Amino acid sequence: MWIGGAAVATIITDVGITTTMVYRLCTSPQGTILLHSRPVVQRLIYYFVVSGLFMCIEAGAVLVSFFAAPGTMLFGAIYLVGGKIYVNSLLSMLNNRSVLRSMLAHGNHT
Repeated sequence: MWIGGAAVATIITDVGITTTMVYRLCTSPQGTILLHSRPVVQRLIYYFVVSGLFMCIEAGAVLVSFFAAPGTMLFGAIYLVGGKIYVNSLLSMLNNRSVLRSMLAHGNHT
């Protein structure tokens, strides 16, 4: 039964982290985000929302599979994917640093 609780805790934590990051980026004091850096902040918000969404979907799938097929280890297979999703979202953020830097340097906002 601890898997169900862990999945719920993961969903709550990921939603909380994503909401906090987006809130902090959206409600910065007036004038601290320069006009040329707004597209970078919007791109960061997009990254945070997408990575949090993937983790919530994975944790929801673990929760559903745990209660839908209690006698099987299907939830375990889905649970193992969660670590890979975390690592991939971290690597995608690290790989996009150069893109964000070039957006700031060259004013390319697409």
